[in-house]
Amino acid sequence: MKFPEYDFMLKPGDRIFLYTDGLVEAKRSDGERYSVERMISVLNESKSIGNSELIQVMKNSVDEFAGAEPQFDDITMLSFEYLG
Repeated sequence: MKFPEYDFMLKPGDRIFLYTDGLVEAKRSDGERYSVERMISVLNESKSIGNSELIQVMKNSVDEFAGAEPQFDDITMLSFEYLG
């Protein structure tokens, strides 16, 4: 299997957020999914906080969205900042 390759330049302070599909596919009882758009909104609102805090904010957002609905997939996140 061939995977696409990407190159990009990071500047000090740039952040990368990695996640599994379980994050954006988390659902609530009415069947609505968390969505990429909702995730991006939370990320944009959380630009000034640290990586550990960002992960917690995102987890809280998904938990609040899903409520008591059991999730069918793992939700894994990684955030790191390039220091130069």
